[in-house]
Amino acid sequence: MSEANEISSQFERAYRLHQQGKLREAFLRYDAIIKAMPRHAPALHYSGVVLHQSGKFDAAIERIRASLAIDPQEADAWSNLAIALQASGRQDLAINAFVEAARLAPNSSSVLANLAGAQLLAGRHAEAEASARQLLAQDGTFAAGWFTLAQAWRKIAKGQVAIVEALAQRLGMPKA
Repeated sequence: MSEANEISSQFERAYRLHQQGKLREAFLRYDAIIKAMPRHAPALHYSGVVLHQSGKFDAAIERIRASLAIDPQEADAWSNLAIALQASGRQDLAINAFVEAARLAPNSSSVLANLAGAQLLAGRHAEAEASARQLLAQDGTFAAGWFTLAQAWRKIAKGQVAIVEALAQRLGMPKA
């Protein structure tokens, strides 16, 4: 078996272990692949996902970024980077990564839902509304899209009510 075939076979085994929830075993296999082939983008990416799932957010971000340096067109890696960035409290960077994932996979409902949710959490309500609308235009049955849209509208309306109340107070008008 050629080295490329052996690496491919090892990756498939690691990925299966990962899907089965055997994170330690999967990580060790991904790591062995990386040692043999340091520029193996999928092993870097998914070892980063395992690190994230293990609560090691900074290490996860580093690994996933390394995979993106090799293959910047991988939407799933951008999405997983965004999720790890969110977990580490870097909301604006997470939104940027979700935007890139959405650019690369514009028909992915889950990416758009995650983008809209991240925008909502960051207080970027108008952007969350736009992303939720884009998601719902693609898939009107995606519940997270409706939820995010409703939450964005609620936040936007609350802001508008506050502006009207402040203006009324400034003009000396009684509260309703």
